[in-house]
Amino acid sequence: MKLFLIGVGGTGMRCLEAFTHLAAFGMFDGQEIDILSLDTDTNNGNKSQSEQLIDSYIRIKKDSTGKQVALKDSFFSANINLFRFSPEYSGANRTFRLVSKLGQSTDRKVNKENEDLMSLLFEKEVQEFDLSHGYRAQTHLGSYLMYHAILEEVTKIKNGEKTAKPDDITAFLKRLSDAGLSGQQVKVFIMGSIFGGTGASSIPVIPRALKDALKVWDSTANIAEELLFGATLLTNYFTFNKPTTYQLSQEKVIADADKFSLNSQAALMFYESDATIPNIYQRMYHIGWSSKFLNYDEGKTGKSTITGGAEQKNVSHVVELMCATAAYTFFKDTQLKKGEHKILYKTIATDNERFDFNFADFVGQEDQFKLMEKWTAFYAMSFMVQNHQEGDIKNFVNALVSKYNIADYKDLTEDESKFINNYLKMFALSYTNGAIQDGWLRQVQKSSTDEHFLFSVNSFQTESNGLKKYNWGQLLDAKEYQFEADGGWLSNAKPYDTFLKKFREDANLKPANDFESSKIGERLLSHIYQAFKALHKIRK
Repeated sequence: MKLFLIGVGGTGMRCLEAFTHLAAFGMFDGQEIDILSLDTDTNNGNKSQSEQLIDSYIRIKKDSTGKQVALKDSFFSANINLFRFSPEYSGANRTFRLVSKLGQSTDRKVNKENEDLMSLLFEKEVQEFDLSHGYRAQTHLGSYLMYHAILEEVTKIKNGEKTAKPDDITAFLKRLSDAGLSGQQVKVFIMGSIFGGTGASSIPVIPRALKDALKVWDSTANIAEELLFGATLLTNYFTFNKPTTYQLSQEKVIADADKFSLNSQAALMFYESDATIPNIYQRMYHIGWSSKFLNYDEGKTGKSTITGGAEQKNVSHVVELMCATAAYTFFKDTQLKKGEHKILYKTIATDNERFDFNFADFVGQEDQFKLMEKWTAFYAMSFMVQNHQEGDIKNFVNALVSKYNIADYKDLTEDESKFINNYLKMFALSYTNGAIQDGWLRQVQKSSTDEHFLFSVNSFQTESNGLKKYNWGQLLDAKEYQFEADGGWLSNAKPYDTFLKKFREDANLKPANDFESSKIGERLLSHIYQAFKALHKIRK
């Protein structure tokens, strides 16, 4: 089975972030996943953040030759490859009017006819707004532009007008083509929203664009007709302030959050009624949010609406995790077949108007304990490193050598430790000048309206002194999964001592000599995982 994942637009970037964490937990044992980051906004802050996270993941796995080794029953068990594509909307391609070369014919009659036709299809402001921050909820324009941007990029690289790069879209297409020739089932999942600009514009056209672009790149190449597609139908779940009259006059078009519900309804009607969709997508996952919407402009200084760019670093939301777990469900579905089309959804239980999430809500009854085991172990590791090693896993290795004469991991490199540390900070939390810096998990918990959100409410406390004293042997409320149930929630020394004893003394937990990876960091992470797995006793 060959797996491909595409994140589209700002929301798609945050969905990629959630998916990468699932892979870090070890939910894709032994797999290789090719990821395409696709956004019109090259400098988007969420895009940069997502790609930085994926890069840290890859750096943890790659050896000195650039090779990754897929693992089983460990953290970071899947191999991930990252590819990127962003249409170039600058200079002579800054607006749709410039992209379409409107008015540039030498024939005045042709220019007049083109102007009239353009005016019928697109308002003047839509023709002239800056495309560099995305399609701004103009999906009728965006679908046209994204399809042709992909084909034009491939054409330019083939003709030598642009230099091919190891991580550009042509490399992704080659991977897709090779997968089609492998004889294995090939699955492509696309994550993005349907109420905004880039994601809403791209989801309908990506399958066709990939196939047509591959024909441009190599007329003899083949994408198997049995290629299977899935996608998210993520409706509106956040809002932001209205732009000022001055900003709107300057930028021509800015997405209006008040219209996101209407956009969502129109998109869902399209996916329900368009006859071509069942022939393209085997699975579509309808994901929505019924509680209070996050306001991404809340607490920000300045009155202008942030339309994109480096400033756009919106916090993560639980629905993006739902999108990531939809990809997980799609990839593991053995019943997929060409010619079949299903739109799926699920509901989450509520308690006094608050959601009451459980692990089964994300991956189903069959895999709930798998997710619980791996996620809890990863969360415990983040507390172990942050609260006892000053955020540096190298300190743990040094303590093993100096206090216990355990030298198995003494050659852990500075680079390996740096990327592990970076990853753990982005996942859960870090401390800066005594204050808690929220990582992905704490942001998701805050968005969920669920105080404990799968884990003990005490693990999400906002006071740093209390969190540093927290007994992370009690991450789960069920006592049968706690390894320090009697220590009280403020006994932070107890779980570390118990973990260290298990790590040091149980020889069965150490990676075997024939462990798949020779990297010290991966061997260490596997050992830590096995220790927490044995302590939590979630899957007997």
